[in-house]
Amino acid sequence: MNVQLAVPKTPSADERARGMVADGTALASEVNGEQVTVYQPTGDHVVLSDGKTGVPRQSFFKRVMLPENFPTSVHEDYAPHRKWQFIRDVSAGMTSFYATSALVGAMGFGEIGPLSAGMTWMIRDAVDGVGKMGASLIAHKADKDPRAWFVKGEVFAGVGSLAETTLLLAPQTFPITAPLANICKALGTGTKNAASAAIEKHQALGNNLGDLRSKNGNQSMLASALGAGLAIAGQLVGERFLGPAAVPLLAVGTTALALFAQKKSVDVLQIYDITESGLRSAVRDWVKEGQLPGPGPSGGFFTWFPTPGGMFSNETDVKLGCSLEEITRDKAHFDELRSWYRDRRYMLDFDGKDNVQIALHPEAQPRDLVAAMVQAELLTAARTSQTFKELSKNQSREAARDWAIKTSLRAAPTDSQGFLEKLERLGWSTERILLSAGQARVTWQPGPAVDLGGPMDIKQFQQEIGA
Repeated sequence: MNVQLAVPKTPSADERARGMVADGTALASEVNGEQVTVYQPTGDHVVLSDGKTGVPRQSFFKRVMLPENFPTSVHEDYAPHRKWQFIRDVSAGMTSFYATSALVGAMGFGEIGPLSAGMTWMIRDAVDGVGKMGASLIAHKADKDPRAWFVKGEVFAGVGSLAETTLLLAPQTFPITAPLANICKALGTGTKNAASAAIEKHQALGNNLGDLRSKNGNQSMLASALGAGLAIAGQLVGERFLGPAAVPLLAVGTTALALFAQKKSVDVLQIYDITESGLRSAVRDWVKEGQLPGPGPSGGFFTWFPTPGGMFSNETDVKLGCSLEEITRDKAHFDELRSWYRDRRYMLDFDGKDNVQIALHPEAQPRDLVAAMVQAELLTAARTSQTFKELSKNQSREAARDWAIKTSLRAAPTDSQGFLEKLERLGWSTERILLSAGQARVTWQPGPAVDLGGPMDIKQFQQEIGA
């Protein structure tokens, strides 16, 4: 006779935390990597961990050196391929050093021979790795909003090139200017490469991504040769009239032209995925005009850059997927939030610096992220309104904050799927919703039901905030 013994399963930290929220011994819990945090009615935070919960966090080294969610995000041949490629790069780097040392030394630079000359020049080239590392940390953003980051990459690269041209006027600054300029150029190039990957994938309709990429490279090579010829002619003419200052001045003009052309090139792209910047811009137009706009470029060239006044204004930043600690600093206020958001899969608050914090429920879907971002932008409109200022002055900032949150919540779409269908009818693509969120997920115990006053349409919202 076979006897089977049932071994009781030890609940994970996440399961224990959810149970505490369900039975009322905790008000909320958060899963963030392998750590589970429980928020108790006393206002204390208790950390539970069993080493099995959630996705392990990547170290800074892995974040810089490996793709996100490695190894599950790549093919099994990625690691062995990159191992041999790394050995190749080390060997090629050594060869490049020897070649540069010999070349620069033969030209008579350096006080103690080819070694010092090669070292100086190689340091200048090597520091662009810092810029490439910086680009790798924002590459995932470029994937999700290629238009904006393609232009930003051009700005970085242009600033670096302009810095290098100033060496003609101040060659003694080479040890500082050259490395910093190279870092800036590498940051711009890396950012543009990340953005162009999404653009090329969008444009290659058949199984022709490699062919498209190689032909784009041929076009760039031809353009570079033509540009070099025009630059030589411009320098010869410019230096005759302006002397050494001609090159920096010409570089300013060509950089401005490159940036203008880059902006125009992304204007014609028909990439209409829902991104954070695109969605927030659409909601701003919705509040201003009373109707949602379709996708595509809006405004002129200079709308891509902040105005002098806007650079110092108190812009609202949005953190999608915030930690539990960021929304539980004020226990009484958190109790109100639990009631206001009892039927939502996200919870929104904003801090003393007017930064919006969005906590996401473990069951939150992409459509819930869209609703959260829409409310975040509606909150921004409410926070900058005359009504908010009057409430802050006549009552208190806390009263104004609560009014802004509840008013924006009433105007935010309750039918997220219907809202997405409306965006789709306007021309947006809803196949991919490219919103980046932190990995923290929060479960909260719903508070008592309260009457917020019913939903608002956009016209009622405009009247409420005095727009």
